[in-house]
Amino acid sequence: MMGREEPSKYHEFASLQIPKDTFESWRQELIAEYFEKAEEDLSKAWIPFSDIVRILQSTLTLKEENGEKILDLLIKILEEENCDRGLIMNIVYGNSYSRKDSLLCWIENNTSLSEKLDRILHFYMKL
Repeated sequence: MMGREEPSKYHEFASLQIPKDTFESWRQELIAEYFEKAEEDLSKAWIPFSDIVRILQSTLTLKEENGEKILDLLIKILEEENCDRGLIMNIVYGNSYSRKDSLLCWIENNTSLSEKLDRILHFYMKL
């Protein structure tokens, strides 16, 4: 976003040549913060849930662990009484234009948790 919105600042930032390991560490810290936010208020957990899914697309490490955590969070969100399942399914399945940034696609391509996600969706979408 920085490159699109403020190209000069992006070039200045890029010139710092921050190591990939540092970026990954920052991503993992941010993911952990979003998991904490989600747990604080499950009625609004879809917001950090969406942010986590967005960040997961760029992660290089802890994929299986974060996959387990995001699926556990998905269950908690779907168990909420006033859960907007349509909104959650849009995050899980992506939009009709592109599914590349969906949770489903990330789980299938980066973890061994596809069956767990499938079971969750079948169980909670029947209710």
